[in-house]
Amino acid sequence: VKDVKALVLHKVGEISVNQTDNIIISAFINVTTVGIVSNYTLITSTVNTFVNIAFNGTIGSLGNLFATSDKEKQYQVFRAMDFVDFWIFSFSSIAMFSLVQPFISLLWGREYTLPVTVLALIILNNYMLGQRITVNNIKVAGGLFVQDKYLPIIQGVVNLLVSIVLASRWGLIGVYIGTIVSGCVPSLIRPYIVFKYLLKRSVVRYYLEYVVRILFTSVMALFCYFST
Repeated sequence: VKDVKALVLHKVGEISVNQTDNIIISAFINVTTVGIVSNYTLITSTVNTFVNIAFNGTIGSLGNLFATSDKEKQYQVFRAMDFVDFWIFSFSSIAMFSLVQPFISLLWGREYTLPVTVLALIILNNYMLGQRITVNNIKVAGGLFVQDKYLPIIQGVVNLLVSIVLASRWGLIGVYIGTIVSGCVPSLIRPYIVFKYLLKRSVVRYYLEYVVRILFTSVMALFCYFST
């Protein structure tokens, strides 16, 4: 019963995070911008759907792993999956940052493209979402639902408040900064919970690698973008 109640909170928070951006954009900017943004969202969500199918299929095996193997084996499997997660989303983020603008220009016209700063924030948010897949799957496989049951609600509130404040000043850029700031909440808290309750290790190394990977992906994305 506790797990079901926690899952309800998770679902409510997830909906509040994913569905409020379009409302804020239409309220503070205009409805036309929502349509333009949806073109970018369609591309990123399509890529994520294919990747999520592969990763979500591992949850059953991960549950068996945590039920039958020792902590060292669990940690090594986590690191391997986390690296694959990073490689896939780093590659896709770099590719999308370089190719999405010309693709949309070719398909719908240049008037339907967004400024490159907004594109960078969209790709960064998508990358952060992707980097949380392994941690989220490990958490689900280990049955950790109660420990962070209020986290999605907190994330939704942070997203709403920061996005509204910044959207009134910076427009679309402010909306996505708010989304990225709210995404930092689960990116920091959920790994700590997984390492504390499941892997029984310090989470410091994970945080350091997370920062290094973001910097590496950002540098490579900029290099590829300005090389084309």
